[in-house]
Amino acid sequence: MDITRITGNNEACFAHVLNGTAVTATENMLRIGAVDDEGNGVAALSAYFDAQFIEVTSLYVQEKYRRQGYGRALMETLVSLAEDDYTSVTVYVYDDEGAEEFLKGMGFELFDATELHYIRLGEVLRSAYCRRLLLDNDTEEIKNISDLDENEIKILLGFFKKNHIPLKGGFDPHWSTIRFDGTEVADIYLVEPMNGDVNMILQSFDKKNPQKITMHMTELIRKMEEEAEFGPLARFNFASDNTKFLEALGRSMGSTAYINSAGKYKKAIRLL
Repeated sequence: MDITRITGNNEACFAHVLNGTAVTATENMLRIGAVDDEGNGVAALSAYFDAQFIEVTSLYVQEKYRRQGYGRALMETLVSLAEDDYTSVTVYVYDDEGAEEFLKGMGFELFDATELHYIRLGEVLRSAYCRRLLLDNDTEEIKNISDLDENEIKILLGFFKKNHIPLKGGFDPHWSTIRFDGTEVADIYLVEPMNGDVNMILQSFDKKNPQKITMHMTELIRKMEEEAEFGPLARFNFASDNTKFLEALGRSMGSTAYINSAGKYKKAIRLL
């Protein structure tokens, strides 16, 4: 077994074991691969890193090579590379007891599960009632993060610092939206389009006016409808255990029936 960095020169060898988002290298992504004794790429790990954190985004070992130490070797290599510059490594685990036991055995601590949800674009657009409630909503109060002026950017950076949010947290500023209340951030939607879906990275809303968050949803659905890459099966994926947010979102769509459950995930952290 050999462990190697995956680069543009050898990524074709690992394409079949890389997550779809990691097949081609991007900024702030680390990719590590494992090869067998015959030089075949049989396992790969990808991780997103910033100045403040490092997060494993995928770890895959071909089935016939499992339980032979490949996954452990890749994870230990990542830890070795990270320990001089980071204080921890984070992994998100989705309803997988085997993965949970693997991480526990490698010194990760697992935290409480969070419910995953999704909304399909086609279900929203097919309902005349939902379209009227959601797509006719007034969104003048919110702005794209990419359109903020200098003063608004200062307010946003202050919000990020106060809430320990990385400046390069994987969100798309052209798709992410924000609403201000004077000199404060009232609510915010940080999202990222990926592989024909849109994933929520973070949402924060005014507890006194949870219905205001629906304006962000309105803007998001409008953008998805306009872009050709998002078909009727395209999903808006988000995690939330906040019942007030889910109730407000359900009211904005006319029914909570449009909010589908996608299981749960747990956050695993290993301190370095």
